[in-house]
Amino acid sequence: MFVGIELLTNNILEPLLYGASTGMSAVAVLVAAVFWTWLWGPIGLLLSTPLTVILVVLGKYVPPMQFLDVMLGDEPVLTPAERMYQRLLALDSEESADLAREYWEGESLEMLYDNVLLRRWAWPSRIVTGAVG
Repeated sequence: MFVGIELLTNNILEPLLYGASTGMSAVAVLVAAVFWTWLWGPIGLLLSTPLTVILVVLGKYVPPMQFLDVMLGDEPVLTPAERMYQRLLALDSEESADLAREYWEGESLEMLYDNVLLRRWAWPSRIVTGAVG
């Protein structure tokens, strides 16, 4: 029973808690622990979260290292409109409907149409003219 509870807390509960409090995703906490342990052993395991948080902060504030924030951070990279457009391009109707429902819960139906659904119709013309950004 002790081993089962230890495995549950170490592999599921702690990464979720540490990730939420440090700005890192839960997967990034686990991958960082494995990487730094492989690199430096037990000392790397103890320092894995602080070292990775330093990398995430560098990614947030140093433009050439922004990829670290995208890979390790817990904030979504795409806006709701971009996520909707991506799912519609992938012909994933279930997830695009889930995204629409998720956005609609916090906003009005008019805002859903204006900010998410109708905005995607302007993107192909902006891509052709080079006005993306």
